[in-house]
Amino acid sequence: MNSAKFYFSIIYTSVLFLLSLYLVNSREAEGKPGPSKNTSPKVDYILNYDYGELGNADGEDDIDDSVAEDGIRVGKDGFSIQDSSCTPPGGMVFLKKHKSASSTLQTVAKNFCRYYSMPGESPPVGSVSGGYPGPFQPEFLGSPRHPKPYAISTHQVFNLEVEKAIFPENAFFLTSVREPLSLFRSMFEYFYRRWDSEAAVRNRKCGFTCWGAPYAHWLAEEADGGVRFGAEISEYLDRLPKIFNKSAPWAFRAKNFQAFELGLDWTRDDKKYVSGKLNELAKAFDLVVLSEYYYESLVLLRERLCLPWQAMYARSRMVSKPYTKEPFTSSQSNTLKKFYAQDFQIYKYFNQTLQKKITTYGRARMSHDARKLRQMYALCDKQPKRCSFSRPQAAKMTKGEPVDNSVVNTSALVEYMEAHQGSCEWGAFAKLKANEPTGCGQDEILFPNL
Repeated sequence: MNSAKFYFSIIYTSVLFLLSLYLVNSREAEGKPGPSKNTSPKVDYILNYDYGELGNADGEDDIDDSVAEDGIRVGKDGFSIQDSSCTPPGGMVFLKKHKSASSTLQTVAKNFCRYYSMPGESPPVGSVSGGYPGPFQPEFLGSPRHPKPYAISTHQVFNLEVEKAIFPENAFFLTSVREPLSLFRSMFEYFYRRWDSEAAVRNRKCGFTCWGAPYAHWLAEEADGGVRFGAEISEYLDRLPKIFNKSAPWAFRAKNFQAFELGLDWTRDDKKYVSGKLNELAKAFDLVVLSEYYYESLVLLRERLCLPWQAMYARSRMVSKPYTKEPFTSSQSNTLKKFYAQDFQIYKYFNQTLQKKITTYGRARMSHDARKLRQMYALCDKQPKRCSFSRPQAAKMTKGEPVDNSVVNTSALVEYMEAHQGSCEWGAFAKLKANEPTGCGQDEILFPNL
C-alpha cells in the first residue's frame, strides 16, 4: 500500500510539472513584442571564447543561420560576420604618438606582425626611432635593421616621403589622435608634473626623451639657466604666453604637439597650410584612430588587417596614475586653443573621416561589434589566455631577407637630435652625448666592451 502511494505521488508531481511548463511557455509566446528597428541581433551570444583554430577557410563553421531585424548577420563568436575575402596588407607602419592610446595600439600592430610573420624595426636607444625628434631617417634605427623593412611601431616623427619609399607599397599606415585638451593634460602630467625634482629626471633609468623639458626650464623662477619642478598646470597656462620660446629644446611639446609628430611645421597656424597637409595625411594613412572612439576604431582596423578578433586585444599599458584635473578657466582654454590650433584642426578633420568610415561600416553593426569587443577586453583582462592566437599555416614572407647588423652611429644620432631641438643636459641623452652607457636596454649593443 505504501509502495502504491509512493508511485502515485511521483506520477502526480510529474504531471503538475509538465502542466506548469506548458502554461509558462504559452504566456511568454503571447507576450512577445513585435519586431522593431535598431534592436540587438536575435543571436546575442555571451562571449565565452576558447580561441582554438579559426574554423574552416570558408568560414561556414562560424556563421549562424539567424539574421537580425536590422540586417546584422551574427557569428557564433557574437560578432557580425566579416568578409571572408580579406587580403592582408604587406607591411605595417604604425606612427606611435605620445599619449594617444598608442601603447595599446602598438600591441595590436605587433600582433599583426606576429600573425603574418613580419619583422619589425626597433629603436636605437630607448623607445624612439628614426632620430626623434628629427623627421624619421632609416639610418637611425636599431640593430639589426632591414634595408627593405616590413614594419615599424615605435615613436617617430612622420616623414611621409621617406617612409612611403622604404616600406612595402601595400603596407598599412596607422596612427592615432586625441582630443587636444585631454591630450595636453596627459602630456603635461607625463613629461613634467609627475617628476618632483631635478634629481628624479637626472637619475631616471633610460630617460632618453629629456623628462621635464621644456616646462622645467620655462617655469624656473629666475632666468639663470635653472629648472623648477612642482608647478601646477594652472600656473603654467597662465604664464605660457610670456614664457614660450619656440627656439628652445623640446618647445614643440608646448605647441601643436600632435601636428609636430605627424610631420607638420608646428610653428605655422594658418588654416590653409594645415588643410593642405591634412589632405596629404589622409592619403598617406589608411586609418587614423581616435582615442575617444578606441573600440570603434579597432573594429575598423580588424577588418582591414584580416586578423582574428583575439589579436585585437591589448592589455592597457603606460596608463598614467590618477591625478587632479582642475577645470580650465576661459582664459586658459583660449590659450590652449591658440597654442594647439593645428591639433584642434587635425582632430576635427579625422573625427569627421572616422565618422564616415563608421557610417559605411553600418551604425547598428558598429554599435554591436564595439560592444562585443569591450566584453572581450573585459574577459581577457581577467584571463589573458583567452586572447591567445595561433599564426596561420602560411609561408613566412621574411625568410632569407638581408639584415644590416651595423651599430647606429651614436655621434650622428646625437647631432641629428640636437639639430631638431632634442637635447638636454640630463638623462640618457647627456650620457649618450658623453659616449657613456645610457641605462637603456640597447647598451650591450652600443657599448659591447663594457
